[in-house]
Amino acid sequence: MIKDLKQMAGAAPILLDWLGEGMEPVSSLIALERVKSCLYGFNGEKCPNNISPNWAQKHLSDPIARVMLKQLLIRNELKMALPEPLESKTHYCSKCGCNIRLKIHVPIKHISSHHSVEEFKEYPTFCWLRLEMEALSL
Repeated sequence: MIKDLKQMAGAAPILLDWLGEGMEPVSSLIALERVKSCLYGFNGEKCPNNISPNWAQKHLSDPIARVMLKQLLIRNELKMALPEPLESKTHYCSKCGCNIRLKIHVPIKHISSHHSVEEFKEYPTFCWLRLEMEALSL
């Protein structure tokens, strides 16, 4: 399915921007563990940065929001949606502005090529982004 999407006009640049050079998502197990960090945080408390399920609808005129919506459509085509109730509880990160449903599938190598470990120091200590970036820097 990913190979088919790579060949579709317009899909390859979106996949490249979203997933990085290999255009391959992380395993569904890694994505699931990541989203649990956002939803259950530490001691079962939801991460305070997982916000507003209606963010995209409020910002449809924003070109970044339109790209995110295209990426979500591709994610759905790839059948990468989270099982319920996780899907309906996963929104946007108020720290980085990313759609969590998309970001959990991005290889950490791609994330680290655009960000430094220092950028994640203010994230919650249980945040998967912070933990993976710190582990990468060891």
